[in-house]
Amino acid sequence: MREEYIEETNWSTDQLLTYNKTINADHNVDALLGFTAQENNWRNINSRGSNFPDDIIQFLQNAESITTASDERSWSLLAYFAQINYNYSNKYLLSASYRREGSSRFGSNTKWGDFPAISLGWRISEESPLIDVDWLDQLKLRASFGVTGNNNIGDYTSLSTLRNENYIIGNNLAPGKVLNSLANPNLGWEESRQFDYGLDLVILNNRLSFTAEYYNRSTENMLLPINIPSVSGFETIFTNIGKVENTGFEFKTNFQNVVNNNFSYHADFNISFNRNKVIEVNGDNDEIRTGGDFYGANNVSKVGRPIGMLYGFKNLGVFQNQAEIDNSPTQEGAIPGSFKYLDATGDGVVSYDRQDWVEIGNPNPEFIWSLNAGMNYKAFDFNIVFTGAQNYDVYRNIETTTLNLDGIFNVERRAMNRFRSPEMPGNGNIPTANYFKWTREANSFYVHDASHIWVRNISLGYNIPFNESNTFFNSARIYVNGDNLLLISDFPGGNPDVNTSGGISPGIDNLPYPLPSTYSLGVNLTF
Repeated sequence: MREEYIEETNWSTDQLLTYNKTINADHNVDALLGFTAQENNWRNINSRGSNFPDDIIQFLQNAESITTASDERSWSLLAYFAQINYNYSNKYLLSASYRREGSSRFGSNTKWGDFPAISLGWRISEESPLIDVDWLDQLKLRASFGVTGNNNIGDYTSLSTLRNENYIIGNNLAPGKVLNSLANPNLGWEESRQFDYGLDLVILNNRLSFTAEYYNRSTENMLLPINIPSVSGFETIFTNIGKVENTGFEFKTNFQNVVNNNFSYHADFNISFNRNKVIEVNGDNDEIRTGGDFYGANNVSKVGRPIGMLYGFKNLGVFQNQAEIDNSPTQEGAIPGSFKYLDATGDGVVSYDRQDWVEIGNPNPEFIWSLNAGMNYKAFDFNIVFTGAQNYDVYRNIETTTLNLDGIFNVERRAMNRFRSPEMPGNGNIPTANYFKWTREANSFYVHDASHIWVRNISLGYNIPFNESNTFFNSARIYVNGDNLLLISDFPGGNPDVNTSGGISPGIDNLPYPLPSTYSLGVNLTF
């Protein structure tokens, strides 16, 4: 039996001073000064009981054996900020802000961060002669720069912590404590600096709008664990390391048209192209590897390359016979039916370590997009939503177990086409079940293109009309709705959007619970 008590309190206070002024009808100014403080406290008490005298009254105090554990943690933030907004004749726009913020999660030397921002805008459509163009509702150019901070590293990461550990004194077991983590008093804010340049266009009496935006964002002092010499007694320490740059374009368009009182339609489409690149890790030649399991998915982030590239052996197929093994670079212990890997170093040996590992996939989509379209006809309404992503890879970690026949795992149906012998090679791609080595190592066989188009939602509704004498309902709508209805993709898994790790370890499929297609029928009533 288990009883648990959880108590969490979160309090915050904001003190604001505002000022606004209009001068000569053209100059508009508003300003803000502020102070904010926030603190969160979390407490948990967990008790377990066993060996009750009977099954009827299982109260914790009646248990023969009771174990209790407790946990407490807290974090706090403190910030001072100022902001000023100015516009002239609603044509020239300026906004500037500054925020100085401190977090309890950081080291004693670097708790505070400074975060300025500025933006400029120009409504060209308010200038002569564009102001007299009937079909032009708005044309605006804008640019901005800002710095933001990240402190999402959990509590007490910068501090040395202790854990309970038993030790021996005089042949007797005694409780004690040992160091559980190393302190980093210089652990500080992760900072992102971003430039944005945009254009906003609205025409045809607000029926058609278009937005184009370019951004350049560099993230410095990333909060990541790094490996340290094991002689220290620890394997990793959290620190600020590296720099990553993201650049991209985003486009969005919206069209809506009311044809008459009975018919209207609309469509929203957006598409974004993002490219990221590691600028610095711990010097120009360093890299960050994550995963660590020689037989599972791994990622690598190298200077000059996208972050989190999939990493492992490049698969060249399956050895069909002993002659092919003899004529290939040495793979010690390989047998017919083993995977055949690339000798990336060119030394004539495929090493049973990471020396011959290469980039085997890019988990970053070339572009992502969505489309939302609908129409209304008299009392009927219809809407459909599409989403998609193109040209990116996912490592199906689950296949390292579902494509073998150890006898302890469920297997995929295509394991039937595995290599059995030179006379029965199957489809020539799936390795033998007779040998463990050279079949489950991190390699490109488990990497799949996850490009897809998804019909996310379709809905159809009918608004029941009521005459003015009705006093019971204000409105009523009957609808039928479907979610996750159709996936168009060659990806063999159930969800090409899967990203179980994220961060610097993206694009890994460990077979989470699949997204179900759901259908619903309902009524909305307003009284």
